Amino acid sequence: MTGKIGWHCEPVHEGCKHCYAGDQNRIAARGGTGLPFKPGHRDDVEIYLDEKTLQQPLHWRKPLRIFPCSMTDLYGPWVKPEWRDRIKAVQALTPQHTYIELTKRPEVMRAYLDAGFSVMGTPKRAMAIEDLMYVPGKPGVPTIDVWPLPNVWAGPSCSTQADADWMIPEVLQTPLSKRLVSFEPVLNYIDLAEIKCGGGVLWDVRGGRGRTGGLDLAIVGGLNGPEPTDIDIVRDLVRQCRASAMPIFVKQLGRTCRMSRGEAEIAIAAGARWRRYQGVDVVHFNDSKGEDPAEWPEDLRVREWPEARP
Repeated sequence: MTGKIGWHCEPVHEGCKHCYAGDQNRIAARGGTGLPFKPGHRDDVEIYLDEKTLQQPLHWRKPLRIFPCSMTDLYGPWVKPEWRDRIKAVQALTPQHTYIELTKRPEVMRAYLDAGFSVMGTPKRAMAIEDLMYVPGKPGVPTIDVWPLPNVWAGPSCSTQADADWMIPEVLQTPLSKRLVSFEPVLNYIDLAEIKCGGGVLWDVRGGRGRTGGLDLAIVGGLNGPEPTDIDIVRDLVRQCRASAMPIFVKQLGRTCRMSRGEAEIAIAAGARWRRYQGVDVVHFNDSKGEDPAEWPEDLRVREWPEARP
């Protein structure tokens, strides 16, 4: 989903203040609309489904990991249900690919996926994907009734314990083959072993070790912008996941990071440098997004990720 030039999204929680997509969209020279991601700008752009981009995976034979709507939210109120239908149809038609979906509106995702999907369903839904059923080399829709789709990993994007307490229980009750959670940017400590599920119930949501009913993957990332990431918060999530054998992918540590002197020396040897932030010395990574594991402490160089389907 894009505007005439750029993208549109709307904030949900504190983590949205650090959104890389929002920063990029405010810069017209970088392909953005020049507008901040706010509800008031929904009518200032023409929001549409980019059909050319939508259908590209139909022509990619090599299995790939694909992140649909990486600059917006597939389950935002500005996204028409029939657009979601078409995206799901393409995912069903391309079982060789692995799709990663993140949302800050897991209740909307749950309601949509609870309804199921079938070309024999409502006429409106069937019409939304009718043309996709006749793509050259892709006759019919052989996997459209396999629900939930086995090649889709989906879940919420959380930044705080409060986010996790309401978002994770929602996604655990959503019909998905694989459930993940993204902590990017992570703003404070989050206890995955004690997620509040209502009625005073605390739920250990970590998967791993053959457990069912939990999460299958966690993604963690630092802050976007000049504010430094607290490396101990990232380390705590890595520790929790490794203790339960739950896969975790450390995506980035942000542009700058607070860490110990010894850890900083390793980062500086790899190309980072010192920077002063509000009277405190922090490490400024050579990689502008802090995505180079060579600059990180060794225990955080963890990138476990679902393999593309064969």
